[in-house]
Amino acid sequence: MTTPPFSVDGDDSRSADWCDLDGDGWMDLFVANENNDNDALYHNFDGTFTRQTGVAPGIDGVNNFTSSWGDIDNDADFDLFVGSYNSPSLLYRNIDQELVPMTGSPVSTDNQQAVGSAFGDYDNDGDLDLLVTNGFAANGNIYRHNYLYDNDGTGNFTRATSEPIQADSGWGFGCAFGDIDGDQDLDLCIARSRNADEDNLLYRNTQTQNNGVVFRLRGTNSNRSGLGMRVEIWYYIDNVMYRQIRQLSGQSGYCGQTLDVHFGIGAATLVDSVFVSWSTGNVGGYGFRLPVNTTYTLIENGGFVQAEEQAIPVVDQQVLVKSYPNPFNSNVTLETALPTRGLTKVEIFNTLGQRVATLHEGIAGPGMLALKWQPSGLASGMYLVTATQGQLSDTQSVQFIK
Repeated sequence: MTTPPFSVDGDDSRSADWCDLDGDGWMDLFVANENNDNDALYHNFDGTFTRQTGVAPGIDGVNNFTSSWGDIDNDADFDLFVGSYNSPSLLYRNIDQELVPMTGSPVSTDNQQAVGSAFGDYDNDGDLDLLVTNGFAANGNIYRHNYLYDNDGTGNFTRATSEPIQADSGWGFGCAFGDIDGDQDLDLCIARSRNADEDNLLYRNTQTQNNGVVFRLRGTNSNRSGLGMRVEIWYYIDNVMYRQIRQLSGQSGYCGQTLDVHFGIGAATLVDSVFVSWSTGNVGGYGFRLPVNTTYTLIENGGFVQAEEQAIPVVDQQVLVKSYPNPFNSNVTLETALPTRGLTKVEIFNTLGQRVATLHEGIAGPGMLALKWQPSGLASGMYLVTATQGQLSDTQSVQFIK
């Protein structure tokens, strides 16, 4: 692309990070600049880019080396960390599609030499933690420590001082979380280079307290690796529904990347629904109450399989709800597989737990009960379809888009 703004921006740039900041389906671009050049945020409008000026994060004018996007407060939009050297790092919260600096956070006030960064839920508690690698120094003999920050679930961070990562010194550069042993928690690699004579670091995660799940994407019409795709999950803990989002990026932080889409989900034992927003505009729904502590491959227009490429079996004596299309904008067909004949109820709830419709209440089965739901007077959003027969039940999430 030889047209502005890229062709005329002559900043001293260090790293670039893609993200759909405003949720319009087009990837925006953040570029971290050093040597006191302002960072650059380029908004993508139908493939045409415009550089945002005059507001954060494009007015810092310091020395920035790395950046990472992640939903630090689980409000379904992406926030931004920018790592600086010789100046405090920066943490921005996404509020109504505007990036607002978070002042007072130790992520910002720790004045170190930030080089690499990565978000990841290393303790599987359901929120994104942050790793910052530190390197360089005015005095080449000074070693740096890497910083791992725990998230309290609302985007407030504290240093995880008891973790061995904090004790290992050196010049940290690139870093990447990934599940190297298939146990659905995040292991970690840190690349080090001080005078080209430092060994790299590899950490195995041994936590067993919380559950996790890993997804790998396989595009068919979109790119095969699923780069740039958004993944959203819904799950319950103690009858409370939770939602998390991730975006699979070609780079996250300076010299770091992983193709594992990992979610920590605490004490949850099932993932109620999974949605992938593919680059073709299609939103694939994978709502089969997936067991946790498993790795799945999600296939565009092709369902899902476990990591060993075995189809998930249907268990006898189980009620199972399926829906199509999902998301939908007019009506949705709901098919409920019933193992026996008996009193059956199919109901619709909103995410506040309020019943908005009863589609069936009577004798049905065995076999398939097919129902069509056309919402009336309801807002766009996520709804829960619950089918109950005796002691058996199943819940499926559907997304209504007007």
